[in-house]
Amino acid sequence: MKNVVLVILVVILGIGLSLCLLIFLDKLSGAEFVALSLGFAVIGLIIGFAEEVQEFTIAGNGVKLKELRSEAEKTIEELKDARTELFRILFQKSINFSGGFGSDSRVDERLDSFISLFNQVEKLNCLKELKVDISKALNILMVGQFNKLNLIHHAENPPFSKEG
Repeated sequence: MKNVVLVILVVILGIGLSLCLLIFLDKLSGAEFVALSLGFAVIGLIIGFAEEVQEFTIAGNGVKLKELRSEAEKTIEELKDARTELFRILFQKSINFSGGFGSDSRVDERLDSFISLFNQVEKLNCLKELKVDISKALNILMVGQFNKLNLIHHAENPPFSKEG
């Protein structure tokens, strides 16, 4: 319905412009008016049937719409796959320690980068594809955080202290 209204609008505006140029401004001859009117009618039909038009030629130059569209869709899918693989690699890297001597913080240093990476994945709607990788990384980080807190707790409250 939207395409039909657009086609009619383009054709009417084109013919109206042609009539203005022919009658009021006297810029066109009869043959030029017919050619311009037909041109707008053809453009209107191309707009109306844009989904079905595979190729059109203007002055010997052909434009293949279906091939360009399918190539663009293929490229978009490839980019989405590459984005997913990149996130998969980043989740694997997020569980690695940064190196160095560590810190005395009670919070695992890897959690900040994991959380920001997770927020980015969530924003880009990739959670479904990366569910397994997120789960693995999260499991490793939770165990690491638990062990860190357990060590801190035992350091502050030794199990065989003389007090208790």
